[in-house]
Amino acid sequence: GWEGAFDKLAEALGRSTRFELRGDRVIVMVRVFDAPRDLVFRVYTDPHLIPQWWGPAIYRTSVEEMDVRPGGAWRFVARVADARDHACRGVYREIGPAERLVSTREDEGAPGHVSGETLALEERGGKTRATATSVFETPEERDAMAEPDQFARTDNPGRTGPGNDDPHRSPLRACARRSPRRSACGSDACG
Repeated sequence: GWEGAFDKLAEALGRSTRFELRGDRVIVMVRVFDAPRDLVFRVYTDPHLIPQWWGPAIYRTSVEEMDVRPGGAWRFVARVADARDHACRGVYREIGPAERLVSTREDEGAPGHVSGETLALEERGGKTRATATSVFETPEERDAMAEPDQFARTDNPGRTGPGNDDPHRSPLRACARRSPRRSACGSDACG
């Protein structure tokens, strides 16, 4: 989910994530990006940008499906050199243009364990505060996701991210240089 994505974004931006366990079923992660909210939103909703930062650096991520609208499905597959696939999927529940994404998430390796995922984006002074909240069905599922090894696997020092200093490889900078076009979901996307 958002955990791995935030790790990669943090590496690219040199920022840290505030990680918090709430109650017995919730994980909240907060990070501030030095980019406007609409650009951060684009990085999360453009299927051409997702592979640049989603998943650990040893994986090649592909977007198999991404219908960014309420009721639309998404499926991302991360592949390693030994041909193992790690896929996750979900359904978008709510899309607040440039401010909010709500979806489900299910790792295909653990079918039936579905979490609720909310990404809220708030812009202040040209920077964006991203708050990702994951709500799990049981305390055990939350605890499994919160294990230190779970987050270590998503460490991605070699992967690009939206704030990477190389403008040819940075999703955020690439979006900023392009003129926006209207995407199928009705939000502006890179074009």
